[in-house]
Amino acid sequence: MTSPKAAVEEMLRAFMKAARAHQLYLPNNPIYRGAIDTLRAAFAPVWQQMPILPLAIDEIELQWEGETVLADPTSAKSADNLAWLFFKDGVRELAITPGFEDEEVVKLLDIVQRARRATTDDDDLVAMLWEAEFTFLTYRHLDLLQDGVGGSETAPGPEVTPLSADQVQRETQAAVEESQASGFVNMADFDSTLYFLDG
Repeated sequence: MTSPKAAVEEMLRAFMKAARAHQLYLPNNPIYRGAIDTLRAAFAPVWQQMPILPLAIDEIELQWEGETVLADPTSAKSADNLAWLFFKDGVRELAITPGFEDEEVVKLLDIVQRARRATTDDDDLVAMLWEAEFTFLTYRHLDLLQDGVGGSETAPGPEVTPLSADQVQRETQAAVEESQASGFVNMADFDSTLYFLDG
């Protein structure tokens, strides 16, 4: 049987190939479909060995249980580096649970592609993840705009417009539903809501 680390590494390699195919081909293209099928199949060995896949995000690498499982030093701090793409917008952890590979993995591939093309006027990656309302993926992020947080980060994201009371209520409800559905409480969702209430 493949070791847990090797299974995670293989899945992440398949994810990177699928991300490339998602960028280059339309969904009806055989190369695109093959890459997505390979990626979905790569999750099976992971789920055979763990009920949840937690990934820590550093500037240039993804880690599982303190070990590097995806690193690309050749594209260190560029949009081509998956770790940097998440890290620069404050995302520090991802947690994936079984079922993610069915529909939501394509949603994440789409977000990765949008984030790579994003300008300073577009939503940052955290906003894209929040809008996607994932059921099988949760994340932890730093609020790079909040005083005293993320002081060592390179640059804050785009300006954030204060939320209206209705938006705050919707965000809180979405965070509660997400935590109930996944069983994984994402405290960052609640923290950002409180931050906006303070404003």
